[in-house]
Amino acid sequence: MRRIIYSFLLLTLAFSFTEVQAEETIGRVNKVDTYAYGTRVEQTKNPLYAHDKLYQQQILQTVTGGAVALTFADGSKFFMGSDSEVVLDEFVYDSEGQSLVVKLGKGLFRFITGTMTPEAVQINTPTATIGIRGTDVEVTVYPTGAIKATAFAGGISVTSLDGLRGIETQGCQTVTVSADGIIDWYPCVGAPSIGIDTFGMGNDGGDPGSSNDSGPDGGDSGSSGSSGSSSGESGSSGSSSGESGGHGHGPGNGNGNAGNGGNGGGNNGGSGPGTGNGGGNNGHD
Repeated sequence: MRRIIYSFLLLTLAFSFTEVQAEETIGRVNKVDTYAYGTRVEQTKNPLYAHDKLYQQQILQTVTGGAVALTFADGSKFFMGSDSEVVLDEFVYDSEGQSLVVKLGKGLFRFITGTMTPEAVQINTPTATIGIRGTDVEVTVYPTGAIKATAFAGGISVTSLDGLRGIETQGCQTVTVSADGIIDWYPCVGAPSIGIDTFGMGNDGGDPGSSNDSGPDGGDSGSSGSSGSSSGESGSSGSSSGESGGHGHGPGNGNGNAGNGGNGGGNNGGSGPGTGNGGGNNGHD
């Protein structure tokens, strides 16, 4: 009888220890723009907020126009753009080993390595497996399952799911994988679509992170146009285009030749009419 009780206690302790292990935090949320959600194992979906903890097997999602910035326990940075989804499959960072595995479902992502060995990082997508050989990688997963992966520093290895095709890059290179697994590559052009601080999202061919999405926090939003000086100088408002949504609109208020108001940048940028009293294009009625 005692042996049965002892065995039961051991099983209970083992089960509890497994639960604790599964619930170990692997990082935290740094910033959320608009809305993002997290779903832990056997729990319902809940909103994510700055300073929330991250867990293995957690599903993270952003809404259209949303973004989230994460930091893993080793200092790695992970950014999610608009309408994106990822599963935090595995994170191990201790004396027994290192491993970080994420599964990208859809959307736009950027990963910057921390102190974990880059070779210990694996990114799974619907059409390929990506290995990290550098420090700064951006991946787009399109609705069809096709992907685009760019290493801005170092390199990446990309292997089709059937293991029959693959490529390893060095330097700033972009690799694409079509929905049917065809791999292509070319030198990368331009800067990352997701900024480290602003999360501004550039146009990526109409897929996640298009220029029409309002960048969370507005990025470098279009500022209000400056009004013309009272000394009769041009009263046109400067046109300013932000990386993302802003409300730039400023009428020209000069008393001289007031020009048209500049176009404010961003989604909601309006055209500010000139309101000068002189003979401007849009002068006082």
